[in-house]
Amino acid sequence: MTEKPATITRRYRRRSPAEIEQLTTEFANSGLSQDEFCENRDVGRSTLSRYLSLKKNKSLRRPKTATSRLVPVEIVKKTQKADEGGSGLLLVTAHGHKIEVRAGFNDAALRRLLDVLERR
Repeated sequence: MTEKPATITRRYRRRSPAEIEQLTTEFANSGLSQDEFCENRDVGRSTLSRYLSLKKNKSLRRPKTATSRLVPVEIVKKTQKADEGGSGLLLVTAHGHKIEVRAGFNDAALRRLLDVLERR
């Protein structure tokens, strides 16, 4: 008679966001390599890598709440007309970047510039 090799079936389980957060925090504090941590905790290495990647991407994203999109604005008295060399708009970002926009500016170019500055 031929014996069939025993198959090992591994049950996959879904982890809650809280469990994922706890697992990635424990890994970060463990001082172990990913391989060592995964072996000790019986977690697949690709699973841990995916969780770490998701956590990193999540921390890089800005919250999409309405309050995070609001910024303080200061309106100052116009001292020069735009055609005399004054700007139509002076924008100072939270990081201190200053952008001066004159009448007739290219709004698409300004949008691309702001996108680049926000990614920093």
